[in-house]
Amino acid sequence: MPTVFLGLGSNLNNPEVQLNQAVEALKTHPQIARIQRSAWHASSPMHCPEGSPDFLNGVVMLETTLTPDALHELCQSLEAQAGRLLREARLLNAPRPLDVDILFYGDLILNTTDLVIPHPRLQDRAFVLAPMLELAPNWEHPLLEQSITALFEAL
Repeated sequence: MPTVFLGLGSNLNNPEVQLNQAVEALKTHPQIARIQRSAWHASSPMHCPEGSPDFLNGVVMLETTLTPDALHELCQSLEAQAGRLLREARLLNAPRPLDVDILFYGDLILNTTDLVIPHPRLQDRAFVLAPMLELAPNWEHPLLEQSITALFEAL
């Protein structure tokens, strides 16, 4: 089973509760195993509408037999359960009750209209790299060929 990293974030309603509920839902999924999560990290909103509340972010590391597309559907389902609107109906970078992104799916490189893996902007985001440092500081980005530690130090 590939090792997968998911980035989770929330800045509406009760972010800590929503993030914890998402992790619990992942733990109960029959095709997901060996879940570990980082601490939750507070961060200022990036490229969001003025007045947006701060985010709570973290990273989950897991193993799964789900395909990347099936995992993407699960992530969207978790977002919807938390009250997030469908992708077509929401504004880019708008405040959200839950955001779940696939950061890495093993060393897979995928670029389709619906899904890009590794996440295309993770190397620019301290709110992703700092939690990843807790779980896998030596994980290597398959496109950039640098460790999470090196990417974090380059910020």
